Amino acid sequence: MKKLAVVMSVPSTAAALKAMAQIKNKLGQTKRTRVMFTEDGKLTFVSGILQKSIKDVAQLDKYSGSDVLILPSYGDESGAVPGLSDIKMFLNNNLGFSIFVCAVPEDDDAELASVTDNIVDIVKSNMGI
Repeated sequence: MKKLAVVMSVPSTAAALKAMAQIKNKLGQTKRTRVMFTEDGKLTFVSGILQKSIKDVAQLDKYSGSDVLILPSYGDESGAVPGLSDIKMFLNNNLGFSIFVCAVPEDDDAELASVTDNIVDIVKSNMGI
């Protein structure tokens, strides 16, 4: 298994929470669980939108022990700091994660279900679930 970071580009906190809840549900997790262990590795759900909880991109070091990360982030067009490109570069270059970026829609439930299905498929195939 390779280290993988699934970065969800989200338009709002509400969209991030909705997407995370669907992903956790599809993976069989309870709402309050942030970490999932399998015999092949550790999956961590990063709570909150990344730029609101991490001011310095180097603080992502605390996730280096995870094998798979699922984290919401604002896109570069939002002007949030650190930017999505900075986050991707740090996760890849410094922590050795392969990066998968997906856009999460605001109000389209059918499209959200499709996006979360894709994320779950990627996580399952990477972790051998």
